[in-house]
Amino acid sequence: MSIPAIGQILRDMGVLIDRDIDEILDEQTRSGQRFGCIAMRWGLATPTQVWEAWARQLTMEMAEADLDELGTDSTAMLRVSPDLVRQYHIWPLRLWGDNLVVATAPDCPEETLQKLAAHLGLTIHQSVAPPDQIERLIRKINAEATAVAVPAMDAARVAAS
Repeated sequence: MSIPAIGQILRDMGVLIDRDIDEILDEQTRSGQRFGCIAMRWGLATPTQVWEAWARQLTMEMAEADLDELGTDSTAMLRVSPDLVRQYHIWPLRLWGDNLVVATAPDCPEETLQKLAAHLGLTIHQSVAPPDQIERLIRKINAEATAVAVPAMDAARVAAS
Protein backbone atom coordinates (compact mmCIF):
# COMPACT_ATOMS: atom_id res chain seq x y z
CA MET A 1 0.00 0.00 0.00
CA SER A 2 1.42 3.37 -0.95
CA ILE A 3 1.16 6.40 1.30
CA PRO A 4 -1.22 9.02 -0.12
CA ALA A 5 0.24 12.42 -0.95
CA ILE A 6 -0.74 15.45 1.11
CA GLY A 7 -2.92 16.68 -1.77
CA GLN A 8 -4.86 13.42 -1.82
CA ILE A 9 -5.41 13.58 1.92
CA LEU A 10 -6.56 17.21 1.68
CA ARG A 11 -8.96 16.16 -1.09
CA ASP A 12 -10.27 13.31 1.08
CA MET A 13 -10.77 15.84 3.88
CA GLY A 14 -12.91 17.95 1.50
CA VAL A 15 -10.40 20.82 1.45
CA LEU A 16 -9.15 20.59 -2.16
CA ILE A 17 -10.56 19.46 -5.47
CA ASP A 18 -8.59 17.71 -8.22
CA ARG A 19 -8.11 20.95 -10.17
CA ASP A 20 -6.56 22.62 -7.09
CA ILE A 21 -4.18 19.69 -6.69
CA ASP A 22 -3.10 19.82 -10.34
CA GLU A 23 -2.45 23.57 -10.19
CA ILE A 24 -0.51 23.28 -6.92
CA LEU A 25 1.58 20.44 -8.38
CA ASP A 26 2.38 22.58 -11.43
CA GLU A 27 3.48 25.43 -9.15
CA GLN A 28 5.47 23.00 -7.01
CA THR A 29 7.33 21.79 -10.12
CA ARG A 30 8.17 25.38 -11.07
CA SER A 31 9.03 26.73 -7.61
CA GLY A 32 10.25 23.70 -5.66
CA GLN A 33 8.09 24.77 -2.71
CA ARG A 34 6.24 22.32 -0.51
CA PHE A 35 2.70 21.40 -1.52
CA GLY A 36 1.15 22.55 1.76
CA CYS A 37 2.95 25.90 1.67
CA ILE A 38 1.56 26.63 -1.78
CA ALA A 39 -1.97 25.57 -0.75
CA MET A 40 -1.79 27.91 2.25
CA ARG A 41 -0.27 30.81 0.31
CA TRP A 42 -3.06 30.54 -2.27
CA GLY A 43 -5.69 30.45 0.47
CA LEU A 44 -6.87 26.97 -0.47
CA ALA A 45 -6.00 25.40 2.89
CA THR A 46 -5.40 26.66 6.40
CA PRO A 47 -2.28 25.81 8.40
CA THR A 48 -4.46 23.63 10.63
CA GLN A 49 -5.75 21.67 7.64
CA VAL A 50 -2.26 21.13 6.23
CA TRP A 51 -1.04 20.11 9.70
CA GLU A 52 -3.88 17.61 10.05
CA ALA A 53 -3.19 16.15 6.60
CA TRP A 54 0.49 15.79 7.45
CA ALA A 55 -0.31 14.13 10.79
CA ARG A 56 -2.71 11.74 9.06
CA GLN A 57 -0.02 10.91 6.51
CA LEU A 58 2.44 10.24 9.32
CA THR A 59 0.11 7.61 10.82
CA MET A 60 -0.09 5.80 7.47
CA GLU A 61 3.64 5.27 7.12
CA MET A 62 4.73 1.73 7.79
CA ALA A 63 8.46 2.40 7.99
CA GLU A 64 9.93 3.45 11.32
CA ALA A 65 9.71 7.17 11.94
CA ASP A 66 12.93 9.00 12.79
CA LEU A 67 12.01 10.98 15.92
CA ASP A 68 15.06 13.20 15.60
CA GLU A 69 13.90 14.26 12.15
CA LEU A 70 10.20 14.58 12.99
CA GLY A 71 10.46 16.50 16.22
CA THR A 72 7.65 16.82 18.74
CA ASP A 73 4.61 19.07 18.58
CA SER A 74 4.62 21.06 21.83
CA THR A 75 0.83 20.87 22.10
CA ALA A 76 1.05 17.07 21.97
CA MET A 77 3.70 17.07 24.68
CA LEU A 78 1.59 19.35 26.88
CA ARG A 79 -1.43 17.04 26.49
CA VAL A 80 0.44 13.93 27.65
CA SER A 81 2.11 14.12 31.04
CA PRO A 82 5.63 12.76 31.52
CA ASP A 83 4.13 10.14 33.86
CA LEU A 84 1.91 8.84 31.03
CA VAL A 85 4.84 8.87 28.62
CA ARG A 86 6.77 6.66 31.02
CA GLN A 87 3.78 4.46 31.93
CA TYR A 88 2.76 3.68 28.35
CA HIS A 89 6.26 3.90 26.90
CA ILE A 90 5.16 6.19 24.06
CA TRP A 91 6.28 9.54 22.67
CA PRO A 92 3.68 12.16 21.68
CA LEU A 93 4.27 13.51 18.17
CA ARG A 94 1.26 15.45 16.90
CA LEU A 95 -2.06 16.63 18.27
CA TRP A 96 -4.96 17.94 16.22
CA GLY A 97 -8.49 18.19 17.55
CA ASP A 98 -9.25 14.98 19.43
CA ASN A 99 -6.48 13.05 17.64
CA LEU A 100 -3.06 12.25 19.02
CA VAL A 101 -0.22 10.64 17.07
CA VAL A 102 2.19 8.75 19.30
CA ALA A 103 5.44 6.98 18.50
CA THR A 104 5.68 3.45 19.85
CA ALA A 105 7.99 0.50 19.56
CA PRO A 106 7.00 -1.94 16.81
CA ASP A 107 5.81 -4.49 19.37
CA CYS A 108 3.52 -2.11 21.28
CA PRO A 109 0.35 -4.03 22.20
CA GLU A 110 -2.94 -2.63 20.87
CA GLU A 111 -4.30 -2.73 24.43
CA THR A 112 -1.71 -0.14 25.46
CA LEU A 113 -3.02 2.29 22.85
CA GLN A 114 -6.62 1.56 23.85
CA LYS A 115 -5.83 2.27 27.53
CA LEU A 116 -4.04 5.50 26.59
CA ALA A 117 -7.02 6.55 24.46
CA ALA A 118 -9.42 5.89 27.33
CA HIS A 119 -7.18 7.74 29.79
CA LEU A 120 -6.82 10.83 27.59
CA GLY A 121 -10.21 10.79 25.89
CA LEU A 122 -8.50 11.06 22.50
CA THR A 123 -8.28 8.98 19.34
CA ILE A 124 -4.77 7.56 19.27
CA HIS A 125 -2.87 7.03 16.02
CA GLN A 126 0.31 4.96 16.08
CA SER A 127 3.55 5.74 14.34
CA VAL A 128 6.28 3.14 14.81
CA ALA A 129 9.70 4.44 15.85
CA PRO A 130 13.00 2.86 16.90
CA PRO A 131 12.73 1.81 20.55
CA ASP A 132 16.14 3.31 21.36
CA GLN A 133 14.95 6.76 20.24
CA ILE A 134 11.85 6.52 22.44
CA GLU A 135 14.02 5.39 25.38
CA ARG A 136 16.42 8.30 24.88
CA LEU A 137 13.60 10.84 24.88
CA ILE A 138 12.03 9.30 27.99
CA ARG A 139 15.42 9.44 29.76
CA LYS A 140 15.63 13.10 28.77
CA ILE A 141 12.30 13.98 30.41
CA ASN A 142 13.35 11.97 33.48
CA ALA A 143 16.56 14.02 33.68
CA GLU A 144 14.62 17.27 33.23
CA ALA A 145 12.19 16.27 35.99
CA THR A 146 15.12 15.53 38.31
CA ALA A 147 16.79 18.84 37.47
CA VAL A 148 13.61 20.70 38.46
CA ALA A 149 12.88 18.61 41.56
CA VAL A 150 16.31 18.91 43.23
CA PRO A 151 16.34 22.75 43.49
CA ALA A 152 12.74 22.67 44.73
CA MET A 153 13.67 20.18 47.46
CA ASP A 154 16.70 22.32 48.43
CA ALA A 155 14.47 25.42 48.64
CA ALA A 156 12.02 23.53 50.84
CA ARG A 157 14.84 22.46 53.18
CA VAL A 158 16.08 26.06 53.48
CA ALA A 159 12.56 27.32 54.18
CA ALA A 160 12.06 24.62 56.85
CA SER A 161 15.25 25.48 58.72
